[in-house]
Amino acid sequence: MLYRDIHDRVLRFLEESKPRYLHILEEMVSINSWTENREGVRALGEYTADLFAGLGFTPEFVPSRNPLYGSHVILTRKGSGRASISCVSHLDTVFPPGEEQSHDFHFRLEGDSASGPGTSDIKGGTLVMFMMLESLSHEVPSLFESVNWKLFFDASEETTSDDFGTFCLDNMDAGTLACLIFEADGGRIDEFSLVTSRKGRAVFTIESFGRAAHAGSAHKSGANAIVHLCGIIERAAALTDYERGITVNVGMISGGMALNRVPDYAAAQVEMRAHDESVFRESVDAMMSLAGSDPSGGKSLSCTAKISLDRRVPSWPGNERTDHLFSVWEEAASVAGMRIVPEQRGGLSDGNWLWHRVPAIDGLGPLGGNEHCSGGPGKDRIGQEFVITGSLAPKAALNALALVILLQSSSAGSEPPA
Repeated sequence: MLYRDIHDRVLRFLEESKPRYLHILEEMVSINSWTENREGVRALGEYTADLFAGLGFTPEFVPSRNPLYGSHVILTRKGSGRASISCVSHLDTVFPPGEEQSHDFHFRLEGDSASGPGTSDIKGGTLVMFMMLESLSHEVPSLFESVNWKLFFDASEETTSDDFGTFCLDNMDAGTLACLIFEADGGRIDEFSLVTSRKGRAVFTIESFGRAAHAGSAHKSGANAIVHLCGIIERAAALTDYERGITVNVGMISGGMALNRVPDYAAAQVEMRAHDESVFRESVDAMMSLAGSDPSGGKSLSCTAKISLDRRVPSWPGNERTDHLFSVWEEAASVAGMRIVPEQRGGLSDGNWLWHRVPAIDGLGPLGGNEHCSGGPGKDRIGQEFVITGSLAPKAALNALALVILLQSSSAGSEPPA
């Protein structure tokens, strides 16, 4: 069967099934799966497991390392051949139940878009994954049944929990051909965008320790921790270098107890992001060295500073194996009469933990927007997260055809570069 024929049959099957898929999305969105809602995350995991069970997948629930969060899920389907494919999505969203209620934020179809919590990030992506697999099982059953499939769902992607990456790598098959990540597409309906690299992220706490004193009668004997901290964070912000792809954001600051007291403690939370790993390492070292700097310009404030590296997520730089996968999707897009472009994305995904061990590509979910946004309070629904429903079938069909091309080229001996 010609690739164009496969694409057209898959797309026709998906378009004819669109009402059923939208109903599935509505049911997923109706389950509140805020990261800290353990029961809701579990409920969505069970719904997802039941959905994919119809395609022959067997579930396993694995508790998160953090007991406050729900369980990760792995769905497995053994194939008749040797090829292995992994797919990644997540279960949690950023929306507490109270926010959904107060902002009237629930699944709503309006024209060619559907709004609601997680429609774009990432329940719409999970739906596209299901559509891709179901269409392959329906239109190219021998190929679908030959593959060893493993689907991974993170219970706490939206937080600082990092155990899911290790969980995936420990359970992926040796020689996995591709790891497909279903975060939302950042492109347009006439030009899909696939993520081929992501910035790494470092999170720091900068603390300043001074000396308290009465602001009126003993000001001279005090050491103002806030003033000292401001000097340090000014130098931290100056590490931003757009040409080298480094950004530093001073996101939160606190200090002081009263206006009539010289503050003896202040703290700031700072994040740094970069694409290039060597530049990232260099910049992290530069940030840590600020603890020994003198932000007062030689005017002793008798303050000391402490800088802690609280979390570090590795960057996902451009690499040959991801580029190879993009070229496969580009070939599929050409067959389908579509256009795709690579995207270097500043945000994180589970792919940051995986790309170095398995060939990975991201942004395989649908088009959408306003991720992490619930709009204004009450009935003001402007700015709510949404998905373009017209992108669901074309994106799933593109992914399905790309997998056909990848698997057939692999069986012919054309492996991705090591």
